[in-house]
Amino acid sequence: MNEEEGLYNMAEPMEQPNYVLQFKEGTYVPKHESILKNIVTILLIAYALIYIIIYFAFGKSVTKEIPFSVWICVVAGVIYRISVGGVVVKPYPSELWFYDDYMVHCRVITYYSKNNVRKEYYKFYYKDVRQLLFRTPLYKVEIHGVTEATFYKYNKDGTLNTVPKQNITCDAYSAFYTMFNPEIDFAKVFETHTPLKIEYQDA
Repeated sequence: MNEEEGLYNMAEPMEQPNYVLQFKEGTYVPKHESILKNIVTILLIAYALIYIIIYFAFGKSVTKEIPFSVWICVVAGVIYRISVGGVVVKPYPSELWFYDDYMVHCRVITYYSKNNVRKEYYKFYYKDVRQLLFRTPLYKVEIHGVTEATFYKYNKDGTLNTVPKQNITCDAYSAFYTMFNPEIDFAKVFETHTPLKIEYQDA
């Protein structure tokens, strides 16, 4: 998938926006993705379930019979899983489209897992926005209100499905992290191109 290609160029909107803001959105992704990591995770979960079942079915006496070598493998698996766990923040291209009556937050890549990577659109009519919030310490902008959300899934070869995986209208919010864009005054952008006023929260 081409991370550098803007959403506005990838999928032409039905009408021309009054203004398009392109920026790098901070996205939390796993530090490591591998088959070994997934296998170790599955084995640890399976072992924990088996241990619990044996413990409650037969008591401590049976669990004491588990070989020491098995415990060594479990400890090694836990240490490995911890060492490859965690997340990091990476910059991905994102856009805000501003129209007369509504705006669209377009996320080129939303990473949930190796097999679940999506392109997402969140459409908000200004009259339906309940709160526009900037969480200062987190460098996070949140748009709360009724949104029409449309999701497209990326295929394994990096191409994008032309048919949406999901399209829903609900009361929710769309958010993005701004730490990779210190030069952009997001409050000024919103207040210039929408009737909305941004609120600040130190939490």
